[in-house]
Amino acid sequence: IRKAWEERGLTGEAVRYEYFSIENAHTYIDQLSSRVYASPNIEDRIKVRTLLGQIYHNALHDRFEEARDALLMSHLSDSLHTMDSTNQVLYNRVLVQIGLAAFRLGLLSECVNILGELCCSPKIKVLLGQGLTRGVVDKEERRRFYPLHMHISLEVLDSVFLISALLVDTPTLLSETDRRNQSLSLKKLRAFIDSTERNYFISSPEQSRDYIYAAYKELVKGRWRTVYATLLQINLWKTISNPEKVKKVLLSRVKESACRCFIINYGIALDTVDFDYLTRTLEFTPEELRSLISRIALFENQNVSLTEEPAGISIQKKEGSTLQRLAFTLSEKATQLVHHNEKLLDSKVGSYGFSEKELQETQTRGGKPKPKSGGPRNLAQQTRKKYANPGRGKTTR
Repeated sequence: IRKAWEERGLTGEAVRYEYFSIENAHTYIDQLSSRVYASPNIEDRIKVRTLLGQIYHNALHDRFEEARDALLMSHLSDSLHTMDSTNQVLYNRVLVQIGLAAFRLGLLSECVNILGELCCSPKIKVLLGQGLTRGVVDKEERRRFYPLHMHISLEVLDSVFLISALLVDTPTLLSETDRRNQSLSLKKLRAFIDSTERNYFISSPEQSRDYIYAAYKELVKGRWRTVYATLLQINLWKTISNPEKVKKVLLSRVKESACRCFIINYGIALDTVDFDYLTRTLEFTPEELRSLISRIALFENQNVSLTEEPAGISIQKKEGSTLQRLAFTLSEKATQLVHHNEKLLDSKVGSYGFSEKELQETQTRGGKPKPKSGGPRNLAQQTRKKYANPGRGKTTR
């Protein structure tokens, strides 16, 4: 770096200004990184660390697409298990910064996909090099930790992930009946809501998670103004650069999510919704609402369509009511319980002396199968013989 400064004729205050100037920092870091990549005397570990630092800088300044593409093209995830611990921690911190950059730009789906695995892990402090969750830390391990002023706030990270999951996965949470093959973000959101609702007394919001839960209760009803006002009370916005720009993007995402929840909740009772009513309620322009309804119909497996005369949104009923969905879930669980009980009975007493193949054959023929030698009938005969001749068994007093 010093050699690069001397070649450009920079010394003293000029170096300090050039290094900390945001306008020139991007090109300057690219030049220094290309020097490291081109040098044959530098270890691969240092080159990997240089690449991660360059991606981290791009994500920090909201160059999301550039940082994401560089990380994907490097294929570092394939060789992550062979890296040393310092580079693995730096890789995790780079993922966090890319996810935060996606949130600041309003790309909530990308934010949820990137941060999902890290935020759902109970060892997130260890993964980010910010300490251990429990136990005594020795000196060697303490050296691997980042200093306190370089820590990423876990509360900010949790709030960003939950807000993104709230706006992305709440419509899926309302419309989904099968809980298999769920995404990590949907599981995290469902667990967060269930754990909050299990409390006997839910007070007025005080912490970030309380505000997010209050926003969820209003979002289900389609009240986007209350949702937006509730999310603005979180302390998250004091730590984000350009908060007004982020809030403006967040407002449009809240409206879109409220529209999806409205269609899912009230689509069971309504056949059509007036187009002008939705534009007035959600404060959308007609073009924005048409674009949103088209995306819902094409990509989100919802049976909605636009009607011309009268202008409105047609909703075709695909699923039953909430009571019907709960009854369907109860029947599935009862079927699984019966199946597990049959398996347990078979492991204890056998299949009544018959194999599954014989049982299937008898069901097709309509006859009675022939029992095997080790079936319950032979077992009953052996028991009768044993107690008929007590002298053959153990002597009792």
